Amino acid sequence: MGIRVDGHDQAVQNIPPGRIFATEGWVRIGVTHRHDVADMRAFGNLTPRFWTLWGDATNYVFVNVSAANTVTLTFNDGGGVHTANWAAAGLLTAADKDKMEVQWDAAHMELRVDNVVRINIGQPVNFVTMPTLLYAGSDETGAQQVDAVFSSP
Repeated sequence: MGIRVDGHDQAVQNIPPGRIFATEGWVRIGVTHRHDVADMRAFGNLTPRFWTLWGDATNYVFVNVSAANTVTLTFNDGGGVHTANWAAAGLLTAADKDKMEVQWDAAHMELRVDNVVRINIGQPVNFVTMPTLLYAGSDETGAQQVDAVFSSP
């Protein structure tokens, strides 16, 4: 059971104060994929987003498919854009449910999928503006949808 975000849907959740912090935090969500990672861009979006954690135009985190079989973690904490990729061929497949989690501290940010670190960005994290909105399945404008079902991990 979960919330299916497909077509041109958008799911937004407020993050209450005190849940994440400038120099440490985590966000995790269950994602049941409706397509293999190789085919996720075929839906018509060039960079479909699993999620966007949004503070403002210079304080955000997002996880997206940036090319066939490539998952990208990007963050900007007010000090510039940091990004890294994961070659995920054969690892995110249609109908599988994965726990996707982003964790950060004052030294780095990482993407974990099913408790395995897949991307590690070794840059200090200190958000100037705290992200307060989680967009599941899209970017902050409602575009770049990914076709998936989101649930608790």
